Amino acid sequence: MSDGEYVFPNDEREQERLDIVNHMCMVTLDGASCLCPENKPTSADRVPDLGTGTGIWALDHADAHPEAAIVGVDFTPIKPGYVPPNCTFETDDAEKEWAWTEPFDFVSARNMNGSFANWEGVLGQAHNHLQPGRHLEIQGIIWPLVCDDGALEEDPALRKWSRLLVEACSKLGRPIDKTDTMPAKMAAAGIRFPISPWSKDKKLRNLGIRNREQLLQGLEAFSLGSFARVLDWSKEEVVVLCAGVRKDLQDLNIHAYWNRYVMYGRKPLKAEEESSLRN
Repeated sequence: MSDGEYVFPNDEREQERLDIVNHMCMVTLDGASCLCPENKPTSADRVPDLGTGTGIWALDHADAHPEAAIVGVDFTPIKPGYVPPNCTFETDDAEKEWAWTEPFDFVSARNMNGSFANWEGVLGQAHNHLQPGRHLEIQGIIWPLVCDDGALEEDPALRKWSRLLVEACSKLGRPIDKTDTMPAKMAAAGIRFPISPWSKDKKLRNLGIRNREQLLQGLEAFSLGSFARVLDWSKEEVVVLCAGVRKDLQDLNIHAYWNRYVMYGRKPLKAEEESSLRN
C-alpha cells in the first residue's frame, strides 16, 4: 500500500468516488458495515480499518458502535470534517510491520484489490494482532468482469479494459484478481455489482446506477496510472479505450457485473489451537 507503488488516483475526485463505492457496499449489506459477529453491539472494543480511504467506513462504524475504539489506517493522511470521539486516524503502511502493541477485537479490510503485494503477510499480521476467537473480515470484488449471456464474447472495449487492468496490476505485483482465493476457513457471502442499471431487480438496478457513476468518474484516472506506467500505453491510446468503455457502460444490453464477496475468518482460541496440534 506504499504511496510510491500505488498506481491508482488519490485526489479529491477519487475520494468522492470512494464514497459512492461505500454507499454501494452498505446497500448490499442492508446498512450493515460488516457481516462477522463483531457487528453486534459491545462485541469489539478495538477495531482497525485497513486502507480506510476517505475514512467513511471507520466513521460510520464508530457512530454505530460508540463502545468501540476505531482506528482508520492509510498511507495518506485522512482529514474528515467531523470525527466521533471514539474514532482516530493514523498514517501508516499496513504491509509493513505493525507497531500496535495492544491486540484487536476485529480487523476490517475493504476494497483493497490492487493495494497489497503481499496479502499473506497482511493476513499474518492481522492474525498475530487479533484476540483469540476474534475475526478478520475482507470485502471486495472479483476481477475480471463477467457476463452470463455472452455479451462480452465479442470483446467490446469494456471487456478489453477489464482484462488489461488485471494484466497491468499483475505485472506490477499487486494483483486485483486474487483476493477471492484467500485462505480456507473464511466464510464467504457472494453479491453481484452490475456495471450499469440493466437488471430488472430494483435493488440491483439502483446498484448499477451508482456503479456506473463511480466507474465513469474514475475510469480515465484508473486507466492512465496503470496502462501508461505498466503496459507502456500512450495517453492517446488510453483516452480512446476509455471512450469505448463509456459507450459500453451506456449499453444496457451488456449485462456485465462483478461478483462481490464478504469473507471473514476467526482466530482460534488457544485451547482449539492446542487441540488441533495434538490431533
